[in-house]
Amino acid sequence: MTSRARSPRGLRSHLDGVQRLVPGADLVVQIDEPGLPAVLEGRLPTQSGYGRLRAVDRAEVRDGLREVLDAAGERTTVVHCCAGDVPVELLRESGAGAISLDTSLLDEARWGQLAEAVEAGVVLWAGAVPTTGGDWRTARDLLVGPRQRIGLPTTALGDLVVTPTCGLAGTPPSAAVSVLRTTTDLASALTDRPPGEHKRSSWCISWRLTPRSAPRRPLVHSPGTNPGEAQAEGEWISRLRILPVGPLGSSSRTQTSRGYL
Repeated sequence: MTSRARSPRGLRSHLDGVQRLVPGADLVVQIDEPGLPAVLEGRLPTQSGYGRLRAVDRAEVRDGLREVLDAAGERTTVVHCCAGDVPVELLRESGAGAISLDTSLLDEARWGQLAEAVEAGVVLWAGAVPTTGGDWRTARDLLVGPRQRIGLPTTALGDLVVTPTCGLAGTPPSAAVSVLRTTTDLASALTDRPPGEHKRSSWCISWRLTPRSAPRRPLVHSPGTNPGEAQAEGEWISRLRILPVGPLGSSSRTQTSRGYL
């Protein structure tokens, strides 16, 4: 999105359009901010590469995110940042309903900030499964261990949303399927269900608004089914992908998904 002034209006319009296309769906709005720490610290290079863009004030970033998130209304909102120095406190203050991050990159200090956010009601979308593959047991140990050290109860594991650590756009299809299978097995293990056994499926909708002149790029990080695409009126092109995610048990919110805005 190119301006704060038009972002909320574009988001509201897009959500209304998606809701008409998928009546009764529970929409999830995810904002992807992988370069947020660099923006705050003035580390983004200029177009020439010889200089650095000025740092953006923390309050300006927080308020800008809040303005966009508020446009989602009562819908679930998520802010994703896969950097190791993710500003957890800023994301919590922005009003995000959930924070999505790569848990393998977190130090003790950020785990502590995350604990405060979770205790304040923010849902953790834990990027716990390496995109290079691996066993769900190893991913479980690497996720549960730090949570126990900072005092988060294991009984709250059912509130987690588990995801791959990063996107799967460049991953071969067979490897992507394996990573997603490991992710769903991890979700099952965290809710005391046998790996591969899911009560029911849910749907996650991931979207992006881009200027009409922007190059077309993959929208979702992980492969999905039933892709749809819609073009908005005027300056914005809105691209929609809908992908099945699961498990989502009747007494647990643990689910798997990956996408970005």
